[in-house]
Amino acid sequence: MSLSRFISSRLRHQHNGGSARPIVRIAQGAIALGMITMMISIGLVNGFQKEIKSKMVGFGGHLKITSNLQSGGEANAPILQDTTLMGTIERHPTVAYIHPTAHLPGIVESKKDLQGVVFKGMQHQEEASFLSKILIEGTLPEWSNNEPDTLREVVISSFLKNELSVEVGQKISLYFLSGNETPRQQNFTIKGIYESGLEEFDHKIVFVSLQQLQRYAHLGITPQIVLEDKSNETFTINGAVLCNHDDYEWYWKVGKEKIKALQLVIPINHPQPVKLIAHDLRLDLRDSVEWTFHDSTYDIHEFATQADQLIGSYEIGLKDFDDMTVAQRELYDLIPFQLGIENVLEQHPEIIAWLQMLDINVVIIIVLMIVISIINMTSALLIIILEKQNMIGTFKSMGMSNWKLLQVFVYHSIYLIGKGLMWGNIVGIGLMCIQKFTGIIQLDPNQYYVKEVPMDINWGYILALNIGVIIVCALAMMLPAAYVSKIRPIKAIRFH
Repeated sequence: MSLSRFISSRLRHQHNGGSARPIVRIAQGAIALGMITMMISIGLVNGFQKEIKSKMVGFGGHLKITSNLQSGGEANAPILQDTTLMGTIERHPTVAYIHPTAHLPGIVESKKDLQGVVFKGMQHQEEASFLSKILIEGTLPEWSNNEPDTLREVVISSFLKNELSVEVGQKISLYFLSGNETPRQQNFTIKGIYESGLEEFDHKIVFVSLQQLQRYAHLGITPQIVLEDKSNETFTINGAVLCNHDDYEWYWKVGKEKIKALQLVIPINHPQPVKLIAHDLRLDLRDSVEWTFHDSTYDIHEFATQADQLIGSYEIGLKDFDDMTVAQRELYDLIPFQLGIENVLEQHPEIIAWLQMLDINVVIIIVLMIVISIINMTSALLIIILEKQNMIGTFKSMGMSNWKLLQVFVYHSIYLIGKGLMWGNIVGIGLMCIQKFTGIIQLDPNQYYVKEVPMDINWGYILALNIGVIIVCALAMMLPAAYVSKIRPIKAIRFH
């Protein structure tokens, strides 16, 4: 052990701390209190950010692939589901999952009220983990094609439940707003109630099966033939096309003849079928419906199309939030040119801006706490030096250098700082653990997006904070310790 450290250890073990003892205790208390405040601030802000970001990801994934042809509003221009593309993306090392989804504006109505919402179509097995975390009443729908009744089950938020005055098991009316088509009323059963705390989502998102949304949103193009009139000699039929945009064309095909008309008059004994063909120019999809005659009766046959494979977007979940920027850049090179990709931060910039403001608050708190700790420790060290002037003069008269004496008080100040940090860590980590595992401090989710104060215990941040405080405070102690070089031995001894 060096001489400076030995003398410093002797100072620490003196039972009588003299007049400096109260000041030293106050300085250590300030460091401990500052450390508690800084640790809790970092844990709280990180907890807020992680909790809110995880909910944002739950509602929309880390990354979202959509068509570059935006349809406006909440709905995305439909795209054709590509299982090959999905497999390629899912094999990317950063990707945890990818699943198709769609969004569509609409209205939910109960016997007492109605609300404008956004329907999100999804598949149960892919969303169960997130919905199960935020579900507060009821159960998750099965949404099974083998059980058609389950396809008419929905999950709404607690906000909508209160606004509509409904309960789990009751029926509500859903209106899907698709293009210029007049919405049709459809009855659905409330299967579950969720509450995320994110007002932006809770006030508008209603979860429905993707199959039902595809059916009622008319994501593709659907031609229809309707009997207008029938006489003894003719059928009068009308043609109509359902599509969520105006970029399409259609025509009748009677034998080899193409006819563009809203209405056709067909003889009852007409031997050839009449076909209505519609062409979606955006997606290059065709659909048709055929009218056939036999013994003065008619039959309508719809041909199978790819319309049931149309979706609004792909939602991609990543294994690590920190990989988002790299994954977005690499996946962009894998998707076709007509598709675009955006991350969750780009989708909700207002929430991200609010979270970034919290980082500024933490920086301000850390700076203030370190400044207060430095001021207190500087005052305490100066008092210790003044109290030990006789000892300093004696060592100087014996030939000890100013640098060695300066080291004595720097070591001593580091010890005092370390003791304050020790108590700060014990109390701070204890309080953080209590909040993390008990959630004793509650919050209003309408104001803070969460029910309780979220706490993130990151040992890397805690270690870095301790090391940073020790280094900064130790360097700051060099200035008062330098006062040792100004003390003259003869005056110090005479002062005693």
